[in-house]
Amino acid sequence: MKRRIKIFTLGILLTSFAPAQDSISILQNRALQSSNVQDLKEVLLETLSLLRTQEEELNILRNRFGQASKPTDVAAVENEVEIQRDEIDDLQEKLDWQLEIHGYFNTDFVNYGFSNQGLPDSFNQEHTSLFLLANRGRFTFFSELEWAHSGTSSGQERAWVEYRQTEAFKWRAGESLIPTYWNLNHYPTLTKSINKPLINQRFMPFVYIGTGLSGQWISSGRSFSYSLYGGNGIDSRDLAFQGNLSGAGRDKNNRKALGQKLKISLDPWNLLELSFHHYEDSRDFHFDGIPIVGGGDYEVYMTELQGKRNRLGLIASYARSELEETLRGATRASGWYFQPFYALDPKLSLYYRAEKIDMDQRVDSTLDQHLQLVGLNRHFGSHAGVKLEYVTSEFDNAQLGRERSLWTSFYFGF
Repeated sequence: MKRRIKIFTLGILLTSFAPAQDSISILQNRALQSSNVQDLKEVLLETLSLLRTQEEELNILRNRFGQASKPTDVAAVENEVEIQRDEIDDLQEKLDWQLEIHGYFNTDFVNYGFSNQGLPDSFNQEHTSLFLLANRGRFTFFSELEWAHSGTSSGQERAWVEYRQTEAFKWRAGESLIPTYWNLNHYPTLTKSINKPLINQRFMPFVYIGTGLSGQWISSGRSFSYSLYGGNGIDSRDLAFQGNLSGAGRDKNNRKALGQKLKISLDPWNLLELSFHHYEDSRDFHFDGIPIVGGGDYEVYMTELQGKRNRLGLIASYARSELEETLRGATRASGWYFQPFYALDPKLSLYYRAEKIDMDQRVDSTLDQHLQLVGLNRHFGSHAGVKLEYVTSEFDNAQLGRERSLWTSFYFGF
């Protein structure tokens, strides 16, 4: 508001030069209506040019009628313009460093009354996250701090700095999400369900610490994007938890993780995207916290499909992984899911998911699992809502049997 009042005052001052009254009015209106700093700079430059033109015209008239040229207020106005240009530069500096704060939270309640496992019903403060975002020229800084599972787990989930040369070439360093659909959209305000698919929980790691390149090209309703990244591998995998291949921990050896993603977006529907992922790392092992001899190489291939047309949508994926262990040989696992959803109205959607994982293709593993769920997602606004989800899960292990549960989640984002 301060800069607009000053420019308006400058416009009034210029009205003493009558020959260009209309032009000054146009510039004055542009200044008052603009909220863009660059636009204001352009108005000032045009105003200064106009003033100099008027000065020349006045001197010609004075010379023609034999009047002596006398000083005008142009010099004073030029000085005022320079002062305002400096103030706008200061404002641009502040805008460049403007810090944005965002975040989300969700609280879940799980009812196991449908199950034979005797598990207790429970509330869980699933996530509370705080995002910090700052831009400076071509650089962007982002950080996410998270408190999970009622505060029992907390810390930095992500932190990175990205340099954007163009949309087709961006370089990033720090801790970033591995760019699968469910990793990038794991926030409760974005996900189509409460529970993530099993292949995303157990096959593909969540984050990497390292560096990467990414970019996107858009043409005629089609886009092509890529991600290439490398970073720390997994320092260990606990063999006491055979059902999870995604790993945990940080790098403690010289071997690194590498990943690639290729995504193609088409425009026959409202949305149609096909993504291909590859990830590999090398890791050490331990059993129930005790280091053991040997290690292994881990590799995942994943394909993802997203489609949406009018009210109907679909998310589907297939993944295959291989863990080559020094002492035990190769363990190959695979899994898939498909999840259609339908918008009953703009604020209410119905969804269903079926999925299966085979944790060891050599044998009938007791960790093989089938899962189905059905749910409703009700939005109260653009950033708040509640989800209701019924889940039935069946293991090949007779002792684990079938588990049935009813989930409720309230979420809010800002």
